[in-house]
Amino acid sequence: MSKIRVPFSQILSGKKFLYLILLGVLVVLSSITPPLNSKVKGQNQSCPTCSQPTQRTIYAPTISLPEAGGSDIVLNCRSTHVMEATPTFYTVDGDAITGNTIRLQPAEIRFVSVESLIPEEHRGRHVWGGMSLSYTGMLMEVWAQISLNGTGNRGSADVTFSVLNNLGSDRQEAVWWQPTPGKTVIALGNSSSNPIHTTAQFSDGEIQEIDIAPLATHYIRRNNSNNSSNRQSVKLMTNGAAGSLKAGGYVASADGGNNDRFASSIRFYDTPGVVQPKLFANNFRVKNSVSHLLLKNTSTSSITTQAQFRPTDGNGEPMMLPPVTLDAGEIVEVNLQPLQAANRNDLDSVSVQIDNTGAAGSLIGALSGKNQTTGVVYDVPLRDSGRLRNSTGAYPWRLDGDYTSVVTLTNASNEPTQFRVSIVYNGGRYMIGPRTLAIGETAKFDLKKLRDEGIRDVYDNTIPATITSGQFTWSIVRATNSSRLIGRSEVVSKSNRVSSSYSCGLRCSDDGPYYTVDSSPINVFASEFTNSNVSEGWTNTYGWTSYYPGLIPGLYTTDSSIAMSNMIQTGLMKTDGYEAGEIMWYSEPYTFNRYFDAAYDCFLEQYLREDYGPIEVIDRNRQILEIRQQIIDESSQGREVVECGKFKVTVKYKVGCPPPEHTIGLIGHIQEDADLLSSTKTLLVNDSNELCTYENVFLYRMKNRLPSTVDTGFTSYQAKLTWNGRSVTKAGEGFSTRATIIGTRACSNP
Repeated sequence: MSKIRVPFSQILSGKKFLYLILLGVLVVLSSITPPLNSKVKGQNQSCPTCSQPTQRTIYAPTISLPEAGGSDIVLNCRSTHVMEATPTFYTVDGDAITGNTIRLQPAEIRFVSVESLIPEEHRGRHVWGGMSLSYTGMLMEVWAQISLNGTGNRGSADVTFSVLNNLGSDRQEAVWWQPTPGKTVIALGNSSSNPIHTTAQFSDGEIQEIDIAPLATHYIRRNNSNNSSNRQSVKLMTNGAAGSLKAGGYVASADGGNNDRFASSIRFYDTPGVVQPKLFANNFRVKNSVSHLLLKNTSTSSITTQAQFRPTDGNGEPMMLPPVTLDAGEIVEVNLQPLQAANRNDLDSVSVQIDNTGAAGSLIGALSGKNQTTGVVYDVPLRDSGRLRNSTGAYPWRLDGDYTSVVTLTNASNEPTQFRVSIVYNGGRYMIGPRTLAIGETAKFDLKKLRDEGIRDVYDNTIPATITSGQFTWSIVRATNSSRLIGRSEVVSKSNRVSSSYSCGLRCSDDGPYYTVDSSPINVFASEFTNSNVSEGWTNTYGWTSYYPGLIPGLYTTDSSIAMSNMIQTGLMKTDGYEAGEIMWYSEPYTFNRYFDAAYDCFLEQYLREDYGPIEVIDRNRQILEIRQQIIDESSQGREVVECGKFKVTVKYKVGCPPPEHTIGLIGHIQEDADLLSSTKTLLVNDSNELCTYENVFLYRMKNRLPSTVDTGFTSYQAKLTWNGRSVTKAGEGFSTRATIIGTRACSNP
């Protein structure tokens, strides 16, 4: 592998203030468009299969039920810009009713009732099926989730949205623990414009043949008596377009009438799409809880499983339960009594791993627990670790009223794995990481604790006490193809007995790392040293860039006789200057990860990259002190010079006295854009014949640009002081932004 450097001229051609913006522009553009010919493995950088901004739709199979006391939706904008989403609501028969367009600000999280989005004239007049949200943008750039709330604060159930992308199999399965007596409600939504047929095969032998009209929803309701089994499952086989059937549901304990207590959600697995055999969950509450763990073998052969539980704080030995063998199609409830009787405080809350000797998709599960004091039911997704894109998230959180929000991230791979976090709220960001998780370790973030206790982030910031909601964005970083993390946000209101779980990932993992320095060029006086802050940057799949105190790998300079750069601690660069001059610092080559989005998965390509920037060692007796500019012939737009108009640039500098042979001039685009009319030097101060301070006034006339000039603006420049083969430079303010021009012509009145 050879070192690859990105020519600054390729990246910054036509930009003004080259040295001032050099690093920032290099970083941003390189994270989005890596250096040409810098791939390690030699694949094509182009990605014709990568998804592009286009019309997209997400869909949920139900928005309301007679058994529910109401339903809320959280709208989640993952974009860096304003997004517009149009809701469409469907009756059970598939009739479509379009709502008003919703305008979401960048990273906005909005909790509202579903009813508030339905046109007023249609509220309370229909039996509702599902809904969709349509927008123009990238995959999953707008997201949402619905919470069905039990009547009289009697629990809640989650309804997740799905991407309509014509992907998915014709088979889905679910398993759940059913209270007796109790009720099961399953919503089968046809998200396509064609009729479909679904066969529902229940574990008790019942089979239902169901025809579902386009965009319609069919509800299956089953009452379970005291004689029914608590272990329930269903397999759905659908004849229709791929991925057209979207299913969800809930189970409830029967208290009579419409006052059933919601017990948990029913989560469906697309078993042919599962990528590995193990199941994982995190932040499962054990203390003071009546818990149920169900497993089902979906294959035609026997499998052996084993459950292990790790303390959420990452410390302490995991607890292993005895292996359990399941015959083909068998459902078992795992005995959790040893876990609950362990008398270990570190197991009050645990992450869960279910090992499985079968193939991917051969095992599905359900995990829930009810707190015996508050009555809140915690329904925890139990799933495989998924594809690499699942090792990301942008979760909603809220702290209004008695709501709490806790996010947990668990390392589900067989190697230490890193992640980074950016907590976004109205008016600010709170930064955590990058941080490494050991195998099986969990990181836990209590948003209320972070806010109320004023815990500071890596930049010494806190979350203001007035903030009550936001977005928790995270991503795996420095990942290999085998690295996996799982994440989940749990939002709870004890007074409303609401417990919602959010775990949807992003389009892809973050690109990075790359490094920036807070000053460019780095200015250091001869025979002295200076410190500059160093940041490590990561750009997520929608363009959000997050910076953390970093450590540039292996610094060196192009001329060690002028200056040396090295790291003395994380996030700090120390530069020693020896004698005046201009050189460059370089990092050693390092691995840059770039993730490409192809269809509904991501793939990783790695590039060899190095960062660099200018260092200026300044002789205290020879330095540019100040640059001022004056527009003589100003345009009507302001801060610009009219074509063929005049302007002045005044440079104040000092040199030793008597002054050595030296020159002062302006360099940069000004040499192409303007003609120098005069240059006048004046001695301002003679400090005891040791230091002389001069002021040089340059008078310029702007050239006449050709008619095909694009954009507006005029020029940029730097002052350059040169003596005895040494030089120092200082950037001037410049005039607006320099236009891209194809040439100039002489002014008619020079």
